[in-house]
Amino acid sequence: MSSSLIEFSPLWFVKNLFSSPDKLFFPKIASAINTYSLTDNLKLYPILIAGTLIFFIGNFGWRLIGFMNLFRSKTSFTTNLFLTLTILSIIPLVIVQKGTPWNTIQFIYYALFFLNLLFASFVSQLKPRFLILFLVVFVITSLLGNIDTYHGFLGNPPPTAIPSAELPAINFLDQQSVGIVLTYPYDPHIKDTISHTPIPLYAYETNSYLAAYTHQNLFLADEMNLNNSGYNWQSRRADSLKFFDQKNTFQDRGFLVNNQIDYIYLTGLQIPKTKLDLTNLYLTQIYHSQDTVIYRVNR
Repeated sequence: MSSSLIEFSPLWFVKNLFSSPDKLFFPKIASAINTYSLTDNLKLYPILIAGTLIFFIGNFGWRLIGFMNLFRSKTSFTTNLFLTLTILSIIPLVIVQKGTPWNTIQFIYYALFFLNLLFASFVSQLKPRFLILFLVVFVITSLLGNIDTYHGFLGNPPPTAIPSAELPAINFLDQQSVGIVLTYPYDPHIKDTISHTPIPLYAYETNSYLAAYTHQNLFLADEMNLNNSGYNWQSRRADSLKFFDQKNTFQDRGFLVNNQIDYIYLTGLQIPKTKLDLTNLYLTQIYHSQDTVIYRVNR
């Protein structure tokens, strides 16, 4: 990974445990961490130590027993393995990936894999009478600890999907000649206004589903991966938002021409966010339904 794509951010994952709704989410503790960090209050350190323990126990679980096997042998191999696993486990606690810090958790996957082997070795050495009891406790605790995961994978309806009403528009765009498509930049606030599932894919997260289901090129899409790759997508986003504000028709027309935009695609709650001047922008509406509208940019 290029050094330009990572940054030094000690205990980001630990702090995120308390501030992220999909983790432990204790707003008061998250607020205390922010306050104590600004004032260099010593009360910060017990919280971070406890959070670090929770982080390791939550991620490794029963695999932590695998470390015990390393202490049974004093060979150079086990010593080196212990150091390697320790380093792999600590990396996410020190550095994170810019833009999407949580992506750095992948470093732990290697430690998890090797600890699985060590944990299995430990279990295989248990006496039969202890083995059955241990396996019962292991299965129960493993099932209980993953209830939310099962709900996410097995739940109905799914968390996100392409609305059936949008599919004809996607098929229509796929049949058009190849060009550059301008879409409304991803707006996380739209997702907050949708209380039901599945959430439309355009509102769920920044992604490139439109490019995936058509052969068209998008002017801006999947900002997360663009950021991971080091592209200057921010300027494109700013220019796109400025266009959809429709404050200067002359500049807006120049934006379309200079960037060789061929189509404008708006769907769902993106439509009421802007009112395009079709005449002065030289746009032709080529598709319209209750949920989606597509314009062609005339040269």
